[in-house]
Amino acid sequence: MLKGLAVFWADGRNNKWTEFYNFIKDNLQHQFTRTQVSEEIRRLKGKFENNFKKTRANGDWLDFLDAHESAVFDVSKTLWGEDKCEAGDKHAEKEKETPQKGDRSRFQKKRKRAGKEHDADKEIMKNQKKTGKIDKEEFASAYPLVALSLNENGYPNFIKEKFLLIGREKLQELEEKWRDVKAAELSLELKRIDLIRRDLHNLL
Repeated sequence: MLKGLAVFWADGRNNKWTEFYNFIKDNLQHQFTRTQVSEEIRRLKGKFENNFKKTRANGDWLDFLDAHESAVFDVSKTLWGEDKCEAGDKHAEKEKETPQKGDRSRFQKKRKRAGKEHDADKEIMKNQKKTGKIDKEEFASAYPLVALSLNENGYPNFIKEKFLLIGREKLQELEEKWRDVKAAELSLELKRIDLIRRDLHNLL
């Protein structure tokens, strides 16, 4: 459904649910009403916004349950992106109560100290990701797309063992590259589906 929305918007179409529903309904695996489709899109958007906040709070890194969840997040990111999420956060910050003049100095010092502590925590987390052997369970859960690629391409076990030693930073780079590949594959599949739909439409 998200892939269909990406194609719908990529073609310059608007945000009207009726037009999107007419566009996507023949490609859905099951029959859904227009209301069900719109509610599902809103649910997925809310889930993406929550995961995006968790990702940013965790140093732009988040564990996903499986490759499907990771792919859904990547497609959602192309739809609702970082800019919109950050804009929403800035709007929420403006609505917070502004400190009084007498408290302004203490507030600024506290915010500065909190910022330094946050930077220190991020640096520690970054160093932990760079080094150290990880076990198979962590490897499969933290880097699902890398693990999937090893299995799909039939790498022997001794090669898989070596991937446990290359460090978290390198594994994270590989995971992000595989996410880009999967996102490109999804985009290509969407174009293929849309082309088939148009061919069938021309025959009618």
